[in-house]
Amino acid sequence: LASAAAVGVAFIWMALAPTYLWMLAASTLAGGALASCNPITNKLVALYIPAGQRGLTMGIKQAGVQVGAFLIGVSLPALASARGYRVSLGVLTLVPLLAVAAIAWLIPADEPSEPETKALRRSGRRLEHAVWWMTGYAFMMGAGVAAFGAYLPLYIEEDLGRSVGTAGAVVGLIGLVGILARVAFGWVSERFGRFALSLGVMGAGAVGASLLVLGASPETAGVMWLAAALFGVSAITWNTVGMIAV
Repeated sequence: LASAAAVGVAFIWMALAPTYLWMLAASTLAGGALASCNPITNKLVALYIPAGQRGLTMGIKQAGVQVGAFLIGVSLPALASARGYRVSLGVLTLVPLLAVAAIAWLIPADEPSEPETKALRRSGRRLEHAVWWMTGYAFMMGAGVAAFGAYLPLYIEEDLGRSVGTAGAVVGLIGLVGILARVAFGWVSERFGRFALSLGVMGAGAVGASLLVLGASPETAGVMWLAAALFGVSAITWNTVGMIAV
């Protein structure tokens, strides 16, 4: 509830922000709220979904992110062009408000027992080796995804000379491919394992997509569609496999 409410506040804050620094402050709030969502929803999957169904459930859960990315990519640029970004962000506030209502209605409260809580606080176990390499992998892929998502639309519009609508459609394609890939990889990963191999292939795909973007020019701008599809099936999808591995 707190995370969804904070995202809603951040959207309103962005819509009303009088300066760039206020926009950055609102983005910081939104980033912190969004970062807290995955550990919480992963815990819900572990608590309420039996083994054998967790992979598909995790894939569907993570695909929700890409459903949002796809819908935003195909709608928000047009709305922002017609009405301005403040109006578009104000409209977007409806999404976290609906999420708050859904959470309050659908998700049962879980309270850890006192002995369990005390045991966790006393635990002095060192983190496993896999935690460290997974953290490093997540950091690099997360940085790549953030840069790709933030600057790809501007790159397509300003450097390749395409319209705002085309830039939004390319971003929407990333989300659309990510929806299908996250569900598929979620189902496959739980059944066949080989997490390290899957993550390695996804890392290579993300590098390939980035190289396609770097090599694009106004004459070869069509390659952006291929880069978007490759990025959607690799960098956008990795966290489903990573979370199942954890």
